[in-house]
Amino acid sequence: MKRAVVKLVVALLALLTAAVDLAAALVRLGAALVLRAACAARPRAAAVPPRGRPPLRVVPPPDLDPGLEAARARLTAALTGMGWPGARVRAFVDGLGERAAREPIERLIREGLAELAA
Repeated sequence: MKRAVVKLVVALLALLTAAVDLAAALVRLGAALVLRAACAARPRAAAVPPRGRPPLRVVPPPDLDPGLEAARARLTAALTGMGWPGARVRAFVDGLGERAAREPIERLIREGLAELAA
């Protein structure tokens, strides 16, 4: 008799958990149906065409002396070859202006090393 009562209680608990699982599944189903109905009833936004790339500007190169450009390129290559960051070297060389073509490269390299090391 005791064994039969235990089996009955276990069966009733299994039935109760199955009923709770069924109720939870029905709630999930109802929520999914409501969500689908809300999406179907919502007005669709008009398609917006993607924005294109902005037109590119063509910037002409500066009118610099070819000798000045060559001297600047040599100085930049010398300093970056020594391991200095390219952006800092270019900023230094741009700050020299016309001096890059007039003064000896050895003096400019020493000046550049002193400024870049500071």
